[in-house]
Amino acid sequence: MTWIVLVPCEMLGVQARLGYVIFDTRDSLASPELVPTMITLGIIGYFIDLCARMIVRRLAPSAT
Repeated sequence: MTWIVLVPCEMLGVQARLGYVIFDTRDSLASPELVPTMITLGIIGYFIDLCARMIVRRLAPSAT
């Protein structure tokens, strides 16, 4: 959930980072920069989710 909230917050409040890059490239119609940024965002989110699931399985095996 933290990652889902972090990116939109970056779109609104900062001048750097992934959320801002997505917002900025979308406004300037820079698709060659937008697509890799979105793919990077998805990959990072996937690995964060994967790590969180592994931690939960180790700490609370009966919860899965």
